Amino acid sequence: MRLTNTLILLLSLVACWGVSDDFPNLTLDEKITAYERHLKWGGATNSDNARSWIAWHGREAAQRMVPYLKGEKRELPLLDALSIVWDVSTRGCDLRGSEAESALKELIKKQGRKMGNAELIAAESALRGIERYDPVEPGMFDTLPEGPCEREYLARKKHRLGTSR
Repeated sequence: MRLTNTLILLLSLVACWGVSDDFPNLTLDEKITAYERHLKWGGATNSDNARSWIAWHGREAAQRMVPYLKGEKRELPLLDALSIVWDVSTRGCDLRGSEAESALKELIKKQGRKMGNAELIAAESALRGIERYDPVEPGMFDTLPEGPCEREYLARKKHRLGTSR
């Protein structure tokens, strides 16, 4: 009985812990693997910080979410994969015409009625965000340092302002 209580306490603590402190310094693939492992061992799925750091990598992160959107991989919950794609777009990466956009369209078309409400809303929101390409100003989305998406957005904005004069 005592061992069971200790095990339950340890599992509860693991579920509360976030990802490791060195998570921001990991490569994209290492971050995804660490987050998958975190979830496998009972960690909280609402780790905004982990998802934000994954999305920070930009277009490459959205591309890595495609197998999850297609149902080919299941180590991450669909809602997390959708959130990462939405975050990439919101951070400033233009995903119009990308494989992530195609996978979202296919997901909604094939799975729309079978998905839960939260997943369907997230999928439709991510797709609308991609189609509209309306990122937030850098620094307004989160506290992470400027990444590839912010640089892409700022370069587009600078070019647009330079050609409109």
